[in-house]
Amino acid sequence: PTPTEDVMPSDTMRSGRFDDRWAFTTNTTALNYGSAAALAAASRALGGYNDELAEESLQTARNVWEYEQGREPNTFRNANTTGGRIEEEQLKAAVELLLSTQEEKYADAVRALLPQVSERFAQNAFMLAAALPLMDEAYERDLRELTQAYRDSIGEFEAENPFGVPITRGGWAGAGTVISFGIANYWLNQAFPDIVEADLVHRSLNFVFGQHPASNYSFVSGLGPDSATVAYGSNRADFSFIPGGIIPGILVLPPDFPENKNNWPFFWGQNEYVITVGGSYLFLSNAVRSMFAQP
Repeated sequence: PTPTEDVMPSDTMRSGRFDDRWAFTTNTTALNYGSAAALAAASRALGGYNDELAEESLQTARNVWEYEQGREPNTFRNANTTGGRIEEEQLKAAVELLLSTQEEKYADAVRALLPQVSERFAQNAFMLAAALPLMDEAYERDLRELTQAYRDSIGEFEAENPFGVPITRGGWAGAGTVISFGIANYWLNQAFPDIVEADLVHRSLNFVFGQHPASNYSFVSGLGPDSATVAYGSNRADFSFIPGGIIPGILVLPPDFPENKNNWPFFWGQNEYVITVGGSYLFLSNAVRSMFAQP
């Protein structure tokens, strides 16, 4: 026998040859809905570029939806590795499938989920607003009412700090939260500009670029005259940076001391690059640019 056959007997594998390109996944309902949402969205992006893959992506998303609709939810949860809240992941899948197919059953699902996700409206506003063009007037009225209540709640941040954004507390600094705040406000501004003003979008980007406590340097490495140049990523041991990487930034220590140790990369709660936040930043940047281009 060959060395690989000694490590892994051939009767345990389809090919009879050892292969280390394995992926071990968790079949949780939240992860499945989140994956279906990503695949449904990808199908639109792939259309006209790779139609075969676009169709496969959409059909897989449909199959996952039907699979989860036909079983008891698998609610296993472990930290941030098994998906978010089930109802919120299901909302994402329903909205993306609605946008990709315009089928009424997905609109019905969005409508049914609205009461469940409205308690965390700020976190779900971007999906709820994205569905609006394909929903009915009753949904629009409900969403308008929720948006007004949300706008009123922003007064808490405006009273707390001069930047008018949610500056988080705890072990992880708040650039990602501020960016998410700006993205939610972008979608709501597009839907209800009479309620959510454009400044609520701009102020989040301004925060990342330097309008924040303790300093005025940019949290985006290499962007601006002064930016985060000691960060924790794949370069973590060399006290350098990756252009375009985004750090969490200012961490507020109890009771009210803002800190960012910009000379020490190993404070991951302040200086670690996170890929998802980088993607969110790119979206917000393009959203703001599109707003300036609007008449």
